[in-house]
Amino acid sequence: MIFLFAASIFSDNFRQLTVIFGVIGAGVAFALQEVIASFAGWVAISFGQFYKPGDRVLLGGIRGDVIDISILRTTIMECGISPIFDKNVILNIAN
Repeated sequence: MIFLFAASIFSDNFRQLTVIFGVIGAGVAFALQEVIASFAGWVAISFGQFYKPGDRVLLGGIRGDVIDISILRTTIMECGISPIFDKNVILNIAN
């Protein structure tokens, strides 16, 4: 913050500096969009308690049991087959 203030006082190219920071920020946000979405999904799952480990869920036509919910992904065991790792998105809870 102090750097930006000093740059605005001592530089005539403050507009270029803000454009550079804006482009860098957009690039970082684009590169981390999946991580940010997964983290937001984990927050929604944790506080909304849509499902918890042991619940049976339906994911894209695959029915399975939730094994683990971590910050970046949810692990689902598909009816006795190998586990499926998926990003933390809201899944449809099976009846």
